[in-house]
Order: sequence, then structure tokens, then C-alpha cells
Amino acid sequence: MRLLSWFVDQFIREHQSPPTKIVVAPVAAVALSLKSSLGPMWAGVPVEMRLFEQEEVVAKGTGTKLGVFLREAGEQLSLVCCDLR
Repeated sequence: MRLLSWFVDQFIREHQSPPTKIVVAPVAAVALSLKSSLGPMWAGVPVEMRLFEQEEVVAKGTGTKLGVFLREAGEQLSLVCCDLR
């Protein structure tokens, strides 16, 4: 399963509905593209590539949009997802 599909499936399990939009940070978009896991629509959900603000992030299970970004942990970078309002 492609990573973005896995993120969308996880969102659906937690929310019982798909996200209204997938918002992907630019650097995360590059990483997803390298894994052939990105397009203008993904699993029937529109994809938007832009930076999003910390104020848009809400508690897990309460957002309507899926955010994807890179998180730095020491010398490692990981693709992670979050809920956005």
C-alpha cells in the first residue's frame, strides 16, 4: 500500500469518513513524489500542496482535513500526518 493511501485509510478509521482535503507541505510533497504516492486527487480526495500553520492543526480525530509534513527527530526525517481544521 502506498504511504498516502495508508494515511488516508488511517484518517477514515479514526473519523469514520474521508478527509475533505489532503494538505501536503512542499518538502513532504517531494518525498511522497519520490515514492510515487502523490497526485492532484488521491483516493477521491483533492490534494493541495502548501505550507500550513500550527494554528490549523487540531487534536487527532477532530479535524476535517489531513495534513502531511516531514518531522525531524534527531538526524532522521519522517513523513507524518495530522488533523487540520
